[in-house]
Amino acid sequence: MNEPFGGVKVYFSGPITRQPLREVSDFSLEIIQFLTAGGAEVLSEHVAARAALDGRRAPTDRTAIDIRRQDLKWVDKATHFIAIVNDPSHGVGMELERAILKPNLGLNPTPILCLVQEQLLDKLTYMIRGVSMDECPDYYLQSYSDPNDAKEIVTKFLVS
Repeated sequence: MNEPFGGVKVYFSGPITRQPLREVSDFSLEIIQFLTAGGAEVLSEHVAARAALDGRRAPTDRTAIDIRRQDLKWVDKATHFIAIVNDPSHGVGMELERAILKPNLGLNPTPILCLVQEQLLDKLTYMIRGVSMDECPDYYLQSYSDPNDAKEIVTKFLVS
């Protein structure tokens, strides 16, 4: 079985509460399925693909504190961090910052890939575009044209 991403633990982040929810969820689900088919363990699989898997936003009996703690534990555990940054998201921004700061917290440095649609690159916040190599040497912001292009970028990120 060909598993080029075997042994990789990915924290996958993307906006899940903004509209168009179906479009965001479908793309996230496609990338997550690509990652898992390639052997990656996607720590946040059910969070990022929740709406697409359920066809709706899933109700939860967990508190906001529980969800935040769990997500941060997954970010800390991840060997790689991939974020979809097409839409503004406070949650994605906070998760991204946690991944950037991991070495300062005594945790493993984690390569970070931010994916943005080509036509949205110029509209992307400076907080995402402005991460320097000094701040995070393994931070990559890449634009993609379609899901297949995004998959090629993800493959290069995880395999190289």
